[in-house]
Amino acid sequence: MRVAVLIMVKRTGFWLVLLWGAICACSIPQSTQPHFEPWQTLFNGSEWDGWESISFGGEGEIEIVDGRAILPMGSPLTGIRPPQPLPQRMDYEVEVKAARISGNDFFCGLTFPVAESSATVVLGGWGGGLCGLSCVDDEDASYNQTRSYHSFEYGRVYTLRVRVTSQKITAWVDDVVLFEQAIVDHKISLRTEMLPSEPFGICSFLTRAAIHSVRWRPL
Repeated sequence: MRVAVLIMVKRTGFWLVLLWGAICACSIPQSTQPHFEPWQTLFNGSEWDGWESISFGGEGEIEIVDGRAILPMGSPLTGIRPPQPLPQRMDYEVEVKAARISGNDFFCGLTFPVAESSATVVLGGWGGGLCGLSCVDDEDASYNQTRSYHSFEYGRVYTLRVRVTSQKITAWVDDVVLFEQAIVDHKISLRTEMLPSEPFGICSFLTRAAIHSVRWRPL
């Protein structure tokens, strides 16, 4: 009788240990952060490395000054793009460090691929403060839900980071979330005047801007 009880206790203890282990495993929070490869530099602020001016028509002549690519005020756009597109159209991050030198419109219009389409994040457009994504369901940043307004200091360098996944586009300015826009069941596209920068480029609108660096990394 004692032997039977002892066996039962041992078996019960064994299952309790398994149950406790399962509970502990379920209670451990699982990381939702994607894994990234190391950053890869596309533009280091001092060498073109094959970057070229975007032919918008009315663009200014770009110069490298003090480790920055200077985008002169265009009529209305001036921009640059790398010799090759990004290696991936989904599941990546891209980062641009840029500053407004003069002018009152966007100093950083980053066009980037999203699956088979492209989109543009603008910083400081429509009079100097509007930020957002163009276009979502055929509405540009001034009308869709990514719209927000921010103050940008002249000469200060801001870091724009954009993450593209199969589910959404997320943008940060200086590590503060600018917007999150779902991709599923939404149309993502470019404004017509931004088509020359497709699939990847950086431009300014009626504004003199400085691009300090550009880099990307795959998820």
